[in-house]
Amino acid sequence: MKKGIPDSADEFPTLASLLGWRAQHQPHRVAYAYLRDGIMYDSQLTYADLDRRARVIGGALQDCVASGERARTI
Repeated sequence: MKKGIPDSADEFPTLASLLGWRAQHQPHRVAYAYLRDGIMYDSQLTYADLDRRARVIGGALQDCVASGERARTI
């Protein structure tokens, strides 16, 4: 790790672990920017915003399935 930045994706076995690292170390950095017409910004999500939303969705999924089960489409 150089200057607090991971050297490779191998340091994060899951997307959730990478997102958690980014949310902790770079919370205000823009993760996604939505462009209204391909040029003008409409809105954006920081890593903290994205982590928060992912946790809410993850919690809702956990409420829908038994522990250890995978979420699946119907």
